[in-house]
Amino acid sequence: MNLSKIVDSKVLNRMTSIEYIISEKCQNNCKYCYRTYKHNKSPIFHLKAFQIKIMTERLLAIFGKTKEEFFGPRYVEMYGGDPLIDYKNVIEILQVLSSYGPKHFTFPTNARLISELTDYDIETFLNCIPQPIYLSFSVDGDPSESNRPLSKFGKMLAYDDKIDYDRLYNIAKKYGGGFHPMLEFDVNSKWLDTVKFFFEKYNIVPYLLEIRHALSKETSINAVKELSKIRDFYEKENIEGDTLRRANTITSSICPRGLGCSALTTLHILPNGDLPFCHRLIDPPWVWGNINYSIDISKAVSYRSIYDHRNVPECIACPIRITCSGQCLGACYEYWGDPWIPIPSICDYMKLKHYVFSQKYKDWKDTANNIDIDKLQKDVYEAVGEDEVKKLIC
Repeated sequence: MNLSKIVDSKVLNRMTSIEYIISEKCQNNCKYCYRTYKHNKSPIFHLKAFQIKIMTERLLAIFGKTKEEFFGPRYVEMYGGDPLIDYKNVIEILQVLSSYGPKHFTFPTNARLISELTDYDIETFLNCIPQPIYLSFSVDGDPSESNRPLSKFGKMLAYDDKIDYDRLYNIAKKYGGGFHPMLEFDVNSKWLDTVKFFFEKYNIVPYLLEIRHALSKETSINAVKELSKIRDFYEKENIEGDTLRRANTITSSICPRGLGCSALTTLHILPNGDLPFCHRLIDPPWVWGNINYSIDISKAVSYRSIYDHRNVPECIACPIRITCSGQCLGACYEYWGDPWIPIPSICDYMKLKHYVFSQKYKDWKDTANNIDIDKLQKDVYEAVGEDEVKKLIC
């Protein structure tokens, strides 16, 4: 098999999206953001359309593909900072990339800029190309909004401290958009209030994801308790099926790929042309290529097709090995200095959550057929105590 076929079958065939990191400035200074240090150091405000054009042509050249072959089966995601921080420049970038033929474009955004645009400006932005443009609002809701204070950059641009959620809801309702609050362990007592804020005020079931940093035993217990309250709240409101699945972390699933995140299915491009493992694990030696120079075939294959967290030594004997979606490798790198070693307290949390939910909810009980439930029970009893576990199940 020649190198071109190896790249096709072991690298590109797995990629469903192309992510351009177009901004390294942000209006927020989120307490849990892993990119804050990068943003504060970086001189890059926003890439220009001609830079994106050059990057894209080099991308096609280095992989030896036509635009139809490379972009036709995939969508494009714009990432930052806040990728919308200069929305007029974004329009020019979209008009450049649209000609390459991706299926659609997505923008995860802190919503600071979009909420201040007029309806005319929003319509101009969303209709500037023929492909659909999808917005994902990364906001935490009024109970937890203090987690996302303005940065010095945001204050300099004179943004309001408080987000206008009524305005955001109207934008989402009129133009389409989803909400993605982050669940920080340190404020888990507010998790249910966050869910109620979106549901009771706007009838929205937001996508939920814990920020999986190291945590204490007590915090782990309280976090599982709060997630149970959220699941119970939705069940009381008769939220089920696909609507409930939008809530993500409180529903059961099995991820067939090696990680639950998009790291293995997205090609990430940094402003300097580097192709890193993901947009969090961006330091050498976890960069597998650069569009200005070459790609390392061995690393590309290892980081796209071979890596599977279930084969990490610490995971091989784990009772939830099949059902666990793995940890954030960037977080593991920041914790250990090595991305391939899981954080033990997160392992304990994930096992506790899997066991408690498998005893309480049908979808988790069905998934539990794939795990060693006796070993899992033994592990969680040892980690947090039998009495504490039983209290969570009651």
